[in-house]
Amino acid sequence: MRNGVDAEDLQVAFYYAFMQCYSLFLIVPTACGALTWFFSGPYSASFAIFTCLWGIVFVEYWKWEEIDLSIRWDVRGVGHLKVNRPKYVWEREETDATTGEIKKIFPTHKRIARQMLFLPFVALSGLALGTFLLITFALEALMSDIYGSVLHERWVGSTTIVTAVVVHALTSWVTYSIYSTSRRLSYPSRCHM
Repeated sequence: MRNGVDAEDLQVAFYYAFMQCYSLFLIVPTACGALTWFFSGPYSASFAIFTCLWGIVFVEYWKWEEIDLSIRWDVRGVGHLKVNRPKYVWEREETDATTGEIKKIFPTHKRIARQMLFLPFVALSGLALGTFLLITFALEALMSDIYGSVLHERWVGSTTIVTAVVVHALTSWVTYSIYSTSRRLSYPSRCHM
């Protein structure tokens, strides 16, 4: 890259570099997916695990590639999409020896401790969803026993529809709650007007 290139051109260059890398990486899961579909059926736990591992490998590889491109093109911070919250407080600043950028450092053990506060919410949500699905399947079994083959298809379908509507409503409510909470934390002065 030349020194006279502006930041927008560099972002476009990073975008195309990312798309090229991503497209090349997609060849492997595409081939594995096709082979899995033909030889082991449409649902495969081994392919699901492979896809998860492939995603992790791709993200880590792209981080290395992004740093390599930044050094090769002599640019700083073009590939970073993370925007720190206004209330973000770090413990110390360090200068990166390779790029010369100042990095804000927050200890990993404190970050993980704060993220662990999310586990009770996950456990409670999983328990609520499991209970809801258990009730739905119990109702399906009960209705198929009571109505037999006469209205079996209609009643079993109705519980599936009710499940889909309730899960959608709960998902929308949780998404709205998270969005409104994050807006209040990011822009406190706008919410109290």
